[in-house]
Amino acid sequence: MPLDPEMRRILDLIGFDHAQQLESRSVAGAVAMLRAALPPAPAGLAVRCEDRVLPLAGRDVPVRICWPVGMGPFPILMNFHGGGWVTGSVGADDLRCQRLTVAAHCITISVDYRLAPEHPYPAGLEDCRDACLWAHDNAAELNGDPARIAVSGASAGGNLAAAVALLGRDRGMPFPMFQLLFYPVTDATAQDGDPPGGPYFLSRQGMDWYWARYLGDYRDLRDPLVSPLLAPSHAGLAPALVITAELDPLAAEARAYAEAIVAAGGAAEHVEMPGMVHGFVSYGPDAARTLEAMDLAGAALRRAFVP
Repeated sequence: MPLDPEMRRILDLIGFDHAQQLESRSVAGAVAMLRAALPPAPAGLAVRCEDRVLPLAGRDVPVRICWPVGMGPFPILMNFHGGGWVTGSVGADDLRCQRLTVAAHCITISVDYRLAPEHPYPAGLEDCRDACLWAHDNAAELNGDPARIAVSGASAGGNLAAAVALLGRDRGMPFPMFQLLFYPVTDATAQDGDPPGGPYFLSRQGMDWYWARYLGDYRDLRDPLVSPLLAPSHAGLAPALVITAELDPLAAEARAYAEAIVAAGGAAEHVEMPGMVHGFVSYGPDAARTLEAMDLAGAALRRAFVP
């Protein structure tokens, strides 16, 4: 399917594939360019939000916590932002997190994990894992339910969410009960090219640049916590909804992750948005396909959170 007309108008406004410029810049220059954009203004929906700093194992990790209207105790959604593990912030995910807070009537905790290249793998993943443990241990103080914790993320954040799901299964942690993944990165060895007519916003070359910054000197591309798709087994993983964009170089590996869970006897749904590109939920927050994806995500979380 050709590029969605609404998506084309959005891309015309923000420019095509800034990631293509990364390879020609110094690391410091490329990182500075990626981090230059200011986060959008807070969404301002009917939720209460609070910024906190969590003291986690000798380091401070900022989070933004949003509560819905109501009595509780509420289920908890842990969100990990995208940005190739190099950029991104809780501010960039504010609208999506507030929408999910309202739609699923849950507490959403968005984690400002440490970024590469200053903090390569596994620093960001450790922050996400430990923030989940903190939420579980402090659920009562949050008016949350420790038995109902889900994870969510887009792009690199989806990679972190899937890795946390593997950790939860393999290390006996009491979460997550569900994975909500938007165009997640799942395979560091993938070599799929750019979609026909692309690249659109994210290129395969750009993705390789992000991987190099995230992994640093770490060389095991098949480590399941780096490449969740390549885990020896996907049995016993939390159910998942995986939403992909048709014109995204990551679409195949994200779809394959959902298929792997199903093949292992688990529950996973994959929905691909036709004519859309990587990042569409963030860069076109009010586009028709984004609103459709958010409706699907909210409904999936509501079903997962039923006691």
